[in-house]
Amino acid sequence: MFDGGNNVALGVITDSVFVNGSALQLTTAWTAGGAYEHYWTSNFASTVLGTYTEVNYNNTVVASRVFCGFGGAVAQNINFANTGGVPTTLGGVALPCDPSFKFWTVGSHTDWYPVPGFRLAVEVMYSNVETAFKGAQVSLAKATGARPTGVYTARDQGIVSVVFRAARRFPVVGQ
Repeated sequence: MFDGGNNVALGVITDSVFVNGSALQLTTAWTAGGAYEHYWTSNFASTVLGTYTEVNYNNTVVASRVFCGFGGAVAQNINFANTGGVPTTLGGVALPCDPSFKFWTVGSHTDWYPVPGFRLAVEVMYSNVETAFKGAQVSLAKATGARPTGVYTARDQGIVSVVFRAARRFPVVGQ
């Protein structure tokens, strides 16, 4: 997730990581979500919803620094900028090479059915990525969408999205 001023929120998802001199190290991930829908009238309803996801890598993966180009790792899209793969420091403390992250959302959805088969809806959602690379200067080796390659600062980022929808459902003939 990109923000102005060359900031980026990022995380890495893999099912496992091979660490030289060890074995496959499994990634731990879990998600929880919930929603509540309330019908104000027969043609007007609102929903409140949220999710939380956490992706964690064990100490063997973090200590091996494979996501920073060490331990025989192949070139990654994420490289610590101008450091030869060594994470930069923040306040004199070396930043970890931990690809773990958290992702959460919270939102609301409202539907209005003015006539049968026709729906007008609006959804407002806030999404947030909390990165373990926070504060590191990272170089993205591949362009992502309209964003060019270059040096970015890893930060927690959030975005608000609003979606409007108009949908018409037509009955199937013969039913």
